[in-house]
Amino acid sequence: MPIHKLRREDLGDYGNILVSEAVPLDDPVPAPFTAHWCVVEPGATSERHMHREIEAFFVTSGRGLVAVDGVESEVEAGDTIYLDPLHDHTIHNPAENTDDLVFVTVYWADDDARAALAEPEPAAAERTAALAFVTPATPNGDLHLGHLAGPYLAADVWVRAARARGVDARFVTGSDDHQTYVEHKAWQLGKPVEETAELYGTRILAALEAVGARPDLFLRPAASAAHGERTAAFFTRLYESGALRREVVPTLYCKRCERHLFEIYVRGLCPHCGAATNGIGCEGCGRPNGCHDLAEPACNVCGGTPVPGTQERVVFPLEDYRHGLADFIGRASMGTHVRTLCERMLAEPLPTISVTHESAWGVPAPVPGLEGQVIWSWFEVASLYSAAAADMAASRGWSANGAEAGLHDGDVRVLQFFGFDNGYFKAILLTALFLAAGEEAPPSTFVTNEFYRLDGRKFSTSANHLVSVLDAVESTSPDLIRYYLCATRPARVETSYSAAELAETVQRELVEGWQGWLHGLGSKLREHFDGAAPDTGLWTEQHRSFESDLRGWCAEAERSLTAECFSPARLVRVLSELVREASELGAAELEWAVVPGRWDMFRTAVALELAAARALAILAAPVMPRFGCMLAEDLGLEQRGPAPAVAYLAPGTPVRLGRPYFEL
Repeated sequence: MPIHKLRREDLGDYGNILVSEAVPLDDPVPAPFTAHWCVVEPGATSERHMHREIEAFFVTSGRGLVAVDGVESEVEAGDTIYLDPLHDHTIHNPAENTDDLVFVTVYWADDDARAALAEPEPAAAERTAALAFVTPATPNGDLHLGHLAGPYLAADVWVRAARARGVDARFVTGSDDHQTYVEHKAWQLGKPVEETAELYGTRILAALEAVGARPDLFLRPAASAAHGERTAAFFTRLYESGALRREVVPTLYCKRCERHLFEIYVRGLCPHCGAATNGIGCEGCGRPNGCHDLAEPACNVCGGTPVPGTQERVVFPLEDYRHGLADFIGRASMGTHVRTLCERMLAEPLPTISVTHESAWGVPAPVPGLEGQVIWSWFEVASLYSAAAADMAASRGWSANGAEAGLHDGDVRVLQFFGFDNGYFKAILLTALFLAAGEEAPPSTFVTNEFYRLDGRKFSTSANHLVSVLDAVESTSPDLIRYYLCATRPARVETSYSAAELAETVQRELVEGWQGWLHGLGSKLREHFDGAAPDTGLWTEQHRSFESDLRGWCAEAERSLTAECFSPARLVRVLSELVREASELGAAELEWAVVPGRWDMFRTAVALELAAARALAILAAPVMPRFGCMLAEDLGLEQRGPAPAVAYLAPGTPVRLGRPYFEL
């Protein structure tokens, strides 16, 4: 049986007191703690210090004073002092004493206990499943950076972050094949409308995949017989319930084209704000129109002036759902611009909306006597979302109380991502349709955005003023595109894309900032620690302050990735601040490496830098998945589930931080 006695000849000076091992550090079966004999001679005081480990003193002989955070207490043989992490402390043997103060120190690391001391109270449990719906893209042209900067990249970032929190989150979108805009584009190209929808729908999906934003479900209505059947069934159910009804409505009729003009086929001035607009919805103020009420109308095919007309259609009276809509708007989570739009509309009588129109392209309206009319594509979206929720629920085994999960399931969170120009359609029209269909709790979490401009002007497919996603990834890394679009995302106000600014921002923030710091940290590890992570040693007030700040930055970054406070722009700002502060800490604390007897201070600073690099790998991953994966790999992280943003690398972990992470 090994016995370790306190022997004077084994004691060595450490921090103004005499110390020797109480348990062997090189035992084949190491103890889960470290222990030392400590002797404080009369008149001596241990160096004031703090550390991350939990520590206990067991006084065996003598008398003295222990000071913790400046508060002194008398101690004597038989006393035990228990110290939580990161409390500065000293132990003093007054000069008037004639005997040594002898104690055993036992200390151990407990990351769970350490985290519990510093972390805020846990938030309410997050639902374990979520659907992120993005407005289906209109396949009348390529997906451009204006589209991507809005709801598409936002949904992908949110889903990635939710999965990192342990949520089974799914990203759902598709192509809005039956839009009149697709039919009009096919006419312009002189191609069949089916071919046009297939061409651009395929390119839209390819663009999302090219930037790492592949949806879990990408719906293609024109290619799905089941979609047409479901839409017709949903329409029939509402029609037979009386929610939809036939009505003769005023129209604009083009004699030259021999058609009642609807949506893209008519242009004019908005009856609400006077801005130039097409039929049905105004991008300027967000409010709907009935086409017939446009000022200075013109046909978008022949350019002629239409005349007033009438046509029998199926309509949906929104006013019937005023009470439910008002209650919903009051409870829903949405941006200010969309909320004020809803409240302005609720302050007036709500319109009656046509949900069928004449066309050969779309899902035929299942109403006798209205042959030649199709169901409006925005009505299709409501059916599409309900069907997608049911399909995803069935495929993932999501359920509530033994029933199949859907849009109404309280265990599955449903979010909608869309731009302000779709605010009326999503917040008012679709919600009213869900209410009419009996959904007691329609999706009420909206993540919205404003317009993203190109060099100060609105992106425009028709004017060819755009940068397509597929073109952009040919010259720029997807990670860098994602970073810049997140940094400049038009969440509450319109913002603008600039290729020159992208290059300047990447060089300044990522190459010189993030990569410069990581490469410097890697060099430091190779020079001083053989390329492996050190454990923390003694702590200074500066160390403790940085760790507190690190926890604050991580909490703010994580908050920026929640639906209610979603802000990728804030996230990347916080991460850049984290990097700047970590870089400054590393530069300043390098001084400890050359001060005799202060190595323990230096290794604490390096361990803190590595904790910051670890947080960066985790928190940047939803925005820049390739970078996040590379950095996690270089830090030796193995992510197999949710992980706290702030933690320390295990001592001895091999670390590589020398390769290029960002290249234009």
